[in-house]
Amino acid sequence: MNEAIQHHCPNCGGPLSDIGGDRLKCKYCGSTFEDHSLQRQLQSMQELLDQAKFEYINNQRRNLYDAVHAKYISSAEVRQYATEIKKHLPDDFQANFYLQALSGDAKEINRIIRQIDVDANYDSLPAVIHFLIASLQVEYLLELNHLVERAYKKRDLPLFSRFATEISEEAEKVSEGIYATGVPRDVFIAYSSKDMAKVSELCEELEAQGISCFVAARNLRHGAGAVENYDSALKEAMDNCRCFVFVSGVNSRSLSCDAVTKEIPYIRSCDIANAPAHLRNNYSAIPDIYKKPRIEYRIGNEKSSDAVSRITDAFFEGHEWAYTPADVAVRIVKMLYEEPAPAPVAEAIPPMPAAQQPAKKKSKAPLIAVASVLLAGAVTVGALIVPRMADAEAKDPATDSPSTEDQAESDNKHSPAKTTTQSGTNGNTTPGYQVTQTPSANPSTDESNTNVFEFSSNGNGTCYVTGLAKCTNTNLVIPAVSPDGDQVIGIKKQAFWHNSVLTSVTIPEGVTTIEESAFEHCINITSLTLPDSLTSIGRSAFRDLEKMTHLT
Repeated sequence: MNEAIQHHCPNCGGPLSDIGGDRLKCKYCGSTFEDHSLQRQLQSMQELLDQAKFEYINNQRRNLYDAVHAKYISSAEVRQYATEIKKHLPDDFQANFYLQALSGDAKEINRIIRQIDVDANYDSLPAVIHFLIASLQVEYLLELNHLVERAYKKRDLPLFSRFATEISEEAEKVSEGIYATGVPRDVFIAYSSKDMAKVSELCEELEAQGISCFVAARNLRHGAGAVENYDSALKEAMDNCRCFVFVSGVNSRSLSCDAVTKEIPYIRSCDIANAPAHLRNNYSAIPDIYKKPRIEYRIGNEKSSDAVSRITDAFFEGHEWAYTPADVAVRIVKMLYEEPAPAPVAEAIPPMPAAQQPAKKKSKAPLIAVASVLLAGAVTVGALIVPRMADAEAKDPATDSPSTEDQAESDNKHSPAKTTTQSGTNGNTTPGYQVTQTPSANPSTDESNTNVFEFSSNGNGTCYVTGLAKCTNTNLVIPAVSPDGDQVIGIKKQAFWHNSVLTSVTIPEGVTTIEESAFEHCINITSLTLPDSLTSIGRSAFRDLEKMTHLT
C-alpha cells in the first residue's frame, strides 16, 4: 500500500501515531482508529486512487495520440501530454521518445531511432513513424528508412511499402523546398478547407500554366512545431507571393474562415502600409499600384453575412469575378506580366509640402518588359510568350534617332555606349530602369575568370553555367567558353539565386537561355548586360533585383 496513505488519517490527512492496543490516533484532528478497521478504509482509498490514476493516464494517452495525428502537430501539446504520462510511468516508451525527439537535434534523433527495440515496442511504432514522417528532416532520413525496414520488411510487407512510399514522397517535398514559406511564388490561394476539391482543381490548372502556387494544406509543414508558427508562416508566404486569389463560396465567405478573418485583413493592412500616409485613411482611394494584385474566384453565388460582405466587397472593389480556373490563370498572367499597374494620377492627389512627401515605392515590374525591347526574337517567360516589339513601338524616330555625331561615336568600339532612359506604362518598358544599347561583343575572358564558375557539359561541345566555385569580384563577367573548351550557351536554374554579393553581371554572346530563377533575389545587382543571342528567359529569372538601374 502507498506509504503516504498508510500513515495518514483518512478523515483529515493528518499524521497518525500508535497509542497502543492496536489503536492509532491522529495528531491533528484527534480521531482514533482500530488498526484493522483503519486498514480496510485505507485499502478502499488505495483502490479508488489506482482507478483514478489509470483513467487519468488513459486520458493523457488519448490526448497524446490526437496531438501526434493532428493536421498541424503542436510541439507544446505533445510535450505536455508526454510529460504527464512520464510522471506516472517513467519508463513509458512513447512518452520518452516524443520528449527526446522534441528536445534533440537531428543527430540526437538519429541516436534515438537507432536504439528503438522494434520487437519490444512494435505496437507503438506506427504512431512514432507517423510523427517522424510528418516532422521529416533530411538528416535523419536514412535512420528512419532503416527503422521501417527493421520493423516491417520481414513481418508486414504491405505496411513496409506504405511507410516507404510516404517517406519517399515527403522527402521529395522537403528537397524541393515545398515547405519554405519564404520562397517567392506567383499566387497565394486563400480558401476554406471544405472546398479542397475546388482548390486542388484551381492549383492544378495554374501550375500546368507555369504559375507557382502556395496552398496551406500542401505548403505548410504538418509536423512538429507547425501550429506555433502557423500565423507567422502564412504571413511570410503572403509577403512572398505576387498576387492573392480568394476561392469564394458559401464555406469561405464566413466569419469562421481564416481567409476572411485573417488573410484578407493582413493583405489589406500591407496595402495600407505601402500607401502614402495621406491616403491611408480611405482604403478605396488607395491606387492599385500600392495594393497586391488580387482575384476573387467565385465557386458559388450564395449570399454571405453583412459583416463578411463588408470585408470582401471593400477588398475586391473594382475587380471582376473569375468563374473558372482557366479564367483565373489568364488574369494572373495579365496582372503579373502584361499590364503593369498604372501610376497614380498626379492631379487626383492633393499637393503636399516637400518635407512630407512619401518615398517612392520601388518598381516591381518584371525585367522581362525591358529585355523584350532588346532581344532579336520572342522571350519565353514560363508559359507566357512576350513578342518582340514592333520597330515602330520600340523606337520613337522623333526622339531616339541618332545624330551624325552619335552614329560616328557608336561606330567607334572604344567609345562609350549611347544611353537612353525608358519610361511609360505601356507594358513594353519599365519605369526607373536605364537601358543602354551597345554593339554586341564577347566579353574578354581569361583563365582566372573561368575558374570562378561551375559548368555542366552537354556533351556536344556546349555547356551551361551552374553557379560559382568562388567569387572575389562583385562585377561578374561570365565567360563565353569553359576551361574545357565548351561553348557556354545557357545559365542553369537558380545558378546565382539569392546571391547578395554581385553588383553587376555581363552575359556573353552565344548564351541563348537563362533558366528559371537564375538571378532571382540578387538584391545588390545594379547593372546587367544581356547578349543579342538570348532567346529564352525562364520565369522569375530576374525577379527582385531591387537596385537595378542599368540594363544593356
